Amino acid sequence: MSPIDDKSFSPAAAREDEPIERAGTLSLRRFLAKTPGWLISTVVHLVLFLLLAICTFATVDDSAKVFVLGGVADEPVEELMELEPVMLDAEPVEMESISTEAIAVVDPGMANLGEMASFTPVADGGLSLDNFDSTTSEIGLMMGESGQGMTDFAKGAGGAEFFGVKAGGRKFIFIVDSSKSMNGGKFDAACEELMYAIRRLSNEQFFYIIFFDRDAARMTFLPNKEPEPRPVRATAANIRLAEQWVRTIELELRTDPFDAVEFAVKALPDAIYILTDGKFTDRGMTERWLKKNNKLEDPIDGIYPKVVIHTIGFWQPDGEPTLTAIAKEYGGTYRFVPRPKK
Repeated sequence: MSPIDDKSFSPAAAREDEPIERAGTLSLRRFLAKTPGWLISTVVHLVLFLLLAICTFATVDDSAKVFVLGGVADEPVEELMELEPVMLDAEPVEMESISTEAIAVVDPGMANLGEMASFTPVADGGLSLDNFDSTTSEIGLMMGESGQGMTDFAKGAGGAEFFGVKAGGRKFIFIVDSSKSMNGGKFDAACEELMYAIRRLSNEQFFYIIFFDRDAARMTFLPNKEPEPRPVRATAANIRLAEQWVRTIELELRTDPFDAVEFAVKALPDAIYILTDGKFTDRGMTERWLKKNNKLEDPIDGIYPKVVIHTIGFWQPDGEPTLTAIAKEYGGTYRFVPRPKK
């Protein structure tokens, strides 16, 4: 062995190599000494968490894997439906009761009780308000119990009667002919019955009067110059004002009810009364307007009148064909009132 070889394996040479191993160990120790404790703890916990997750997933059964993977596995969907639902306890929520009186739904496509009540003409001598049994239940009335139908129920809740023609409801408009042909006591007789019908209304009901000849004279409470804009409550004061106004009406030419009928229908009363002694001179304008504006259509109930119209032929039957057609078309009753015998 050469001197060089002996030197390379000498104890001195071995001691020169030792610092290399110690330096590596010292460097790790220094690194750990300088590293914050929270970082080392985080790394250790992260490693433990990953190991725990791997072990846990390896022990989950196939149905659970399907749930975890969101349906990626090949298992059928029915297996997912077998999982029992988890019921969550929830405290009941108290809700304030809602009064049905506060919900007023007005549907223009549905007829009100007054309209429905007046579809069937009421024959003379039928049930009057006086013999209405207020103790009978409303349901029984609407279902026809005790021989009473919808018409009688409406009259029990209010109603009106003009020359024996009865109508149900709370709001009524009276349209009366004031043409020259109403001379000879006819106009006075018509107005006397008109005020009698209005005086019989309760103060919970409403009325409006329109006279027609060549134009419409709408009810005006003197000394006001403008007509009342809508039906008024049938109080003693309003009835007295109406009587005073009726005395001021003058008879004029023509018999044109168009303006009066248009205003009346747009006011949406429960019923309209039209009284005349002759033929209309509007060349059919009123009838054509009613066909377009006084009908509603419902998918269940079909076509029915928006406002019920009753007609009265007074002392002369000249206008009977038109009056009969209007009453029939719009759910009302036609009646001819003959001249009283002397």
